[in-house]
Formats: sequence, C-alpha cells, structure tokens
Amino acid sequence: MSLHVRLIRPPAAIDTEIRAIVSELDPNIAVAGLRTMDEVVSTSGFSARFVPLLTALFPGAGLLLAAIDVYGLLAVQVAQRGREFGVRMALGAKAQDIPWLVVGRGAGVALLGCMLGISLVVGPGRF
Repeated sequence: MSLHVRLIRPPAAIDTEIRAIVSELDPNIAVAGLRTMDEVVSTSGFSARFVPLLTALFPGAGLLLAAIDVYGLLAVQVAQRGREFGVRMALGAKAQDIPWLVVGRGAGVALLGCMLGISLVVGPGRF
C-alpha cells in the first residue's frame, strides 16, 4: 500500500506529521519508509540503465578474450617456427619478410574463424 502526498515543504520536515496522521487513521498500519518521488524514479530507472551496460560489457569481454586467444595462438606458432625462420634467413630471406609470414598465417586463421563463426550464427539463426 502506498500513500502519495504533495508537499510544499521539504519531506524531512513533514515526516513526523505524516506518521502521526497515518497512525491516527489506523494504529495497526506501520509506516515503513518515506521516499520522495525523485528517489522512486531514480531507483526505478536502474534497470533501464543497467541492461545497455551489460549489452556492451559482455560482447566487449568476449572480444577481449578472443583477442587474447589469437595472440596466444600466434605466440605459440612463432615459438614453434623459430628454427624455420632462422633457416629462411640463412637462405637469404630478408628480416622484414619473416613478420609477414606470421601475419599472413594469423590473418588466414582469423579469417577462417570469422567465416566459420558467422556461418554457425547465421545458419541456425534462420531456423
């Protein structure tokens, strides 16, 4: 049950008067708490601000985890191919060609992952 009162004075100044009037009407009713309409509106809008925050936070966290995963895969790949890069450089490859080998393979894996991910989302999404 709620009671709405229009006030001219500040609500803190009239708190005891409202409690006295309510107890005068029915002594069995306890006044749990008095809040201004500004407080009610500000707390009711919490979910309206919270949902967009979560909508941005979860995909952002997923993107961060995916980026960390791609970095980890490329780091392992470079560590495993260290001797190969050394042999290529000994046979005459330029130092600037080696990073392009890593970037090319990483871009290929990322492109394959994007195509696979999009097909897994779009395909079942139609059903």
